[in-house]
Amino acid sequence: MIFETERLIVREWRDTPEDLDRIFEIYRHAEVTRWIGMEQPMQGPDEARTVMNRWQARYEKNEHKYGPWAMEVKATGVVAGTVLLGPLPEPSDGSEGRGEIEVGWHLHPDYWGHGYATEAATGALDLALNQYRVAEVYAVAYPTNERSIAVMRRLGMSPRGLTTRWYGREAQCYVTLPRQRAGSN
Repeated sequence: MIFETERLIVREWRDTPEDLDRIFEIYRHAEVTRWIGMEQPMQGPDEARTVMNRWQARYEKNEHKYGPWAMEVKATGVVAGTVLLGPLPEPSDGSEGRGEIEVGWHLHPDYWGHGYATEAATGALDLALNQYRVAEVYAVAYPTNERSIAVMRRLGMSPRGLTTRWYGREAQCYVTLPRQRAGSN
């Protein structure tokens, strides 16, 4: 377990048939993948294996500190989606990277509107800012992704405007500073 919230257990994705099936179930929906830059939804369960391998390699590279993690609903044991905490990719705008850290979330459509993204991201931000002592954490979303932008606002993140710095597309950028999360001046 990475961390726990009132309603969620946030844990590593496991290399099990159940987790691989759930990855496919989440990322086979166009309404999920359209917001995260995937060219198309997953077409078959074998694609979940490729994604799992990529996630595990990223997790190993970051010494188990960061990763895309499963957000499991305590009451049912069902994985509602993924919460991400980790380094943003190298800038696609030609600028130099500064090792910025990102928080993000991808949920199965059945779990939208229940507050799970906000709850899991709050836990991820607390981990980054209070345990890892990261100076600031970013979140980016396509400008039309109103649901994710609303989550960023609920998290107390500050808008930084539009950017093309990461992922090769224009995105709304928000950032949280440690003093904002800790509630001090």
